[in-house]
Amino acid sequence: DTTTPSENGYQIQLPVEAEWVPGRMKGSHVLIDPAGYRMRLKNSSNDMKFFQCTGKNKYFCSITCTVKKSTNMIVSYRGYMHNHDNQIVKDAVRNIVETQIEEALSSEYTHPKNTLQNITEAVLSSTSAEHGAAYLPSEKTLARRLSRKRKSLLETLPLPAEWLSGNNLD
Repeated sequence: DTTTPSENGYQIQLPVEAEWVPGRMKGSHVLIDPAGYRMRLKNSSNDMKFFQCTGKNKYFCSITCTVKKSTNMIVSYRGYMHNHDNQIVKDAVRNIVETQIEEALSSEYTHPKNTLQNITEAVLSSTSAEHGAAYLPSEKTLARRLSRKRKSLLETLPLPAEWLSGNNLD
């Protein structure tokens, strides 16, 4: 076992079990490194997968790691610390938004303004997303998402056009 410096100043014992979360594309998975950051697949060989931080392009983050395919273990972690946030708040807000949209779809017609109010209350009362107001969708974006989901999932009439225009949201 080897140790490497971590963002929090503690040592990460390697090898460590690789943690995967569902990706945005259907059926895809994203690696979460021991510090809680998302890593994207950079390259692959026979028994190894090489990952880099998803913040490499935007934040010039230099963290990389290697996962051994046969054991699903992170065997190498290079770089000292990430130079950006790990998107935990953004992901928590996204989960709250999705939950509230599903609840809105389960009822008859819910005005997007009411749904946005429910989302805002849920975000502000959540311990993991209380600072996530910057990640809330706009009323117009939320109205579009509700309309599209209603149309595709429930095969019902879409929301009234005046709700989508944003002119009559009072």
